[in-house]
Amino acid sequence: MFGKRDVAVIGAAILLVASFFIVALAKNRAESPALVKITVGDEEPQIYPLEENTVIIDRKGCINVIEITEDGVRMVSSNCTNHDCVEQGEVTAENISSRALGRFIICLPHRVTVELAEAE
Repeated sequence: MFGKRDVAVIGAAILLVASFFIVALAKNRAESPALVKITVGDEEPQIYPLEENTVIIDRKGCINVIEITEDGVRMVSSNCTNHDCVEQGEVTAENISSRALGRFIICLPHRVTVELAEAE
């Protein structure tokens, strides 16, 4: 059914795919999130370590409250019109790949972006 050459090609393909998988896992572990970047409008991002902290952003009456923990970050409250940012929930290293916005929480009306990022 399969010749020696076919078996060798299939075996090489399996080894190649396994190698890519192992490298991807190692890279994900090396790039585990270590900090939070909060950007408001066109301003430079503010950097915060992953430790217990509450950041309150009040820009011209646009208020966002962001909670940072050792595990991740979430938007606790906002006085924007739709509250989508609050409903996006917490971002953690464990759920980045399953979230619609990945490592980001975004409040479009207030132009606030919160990112769970790797240390630079």
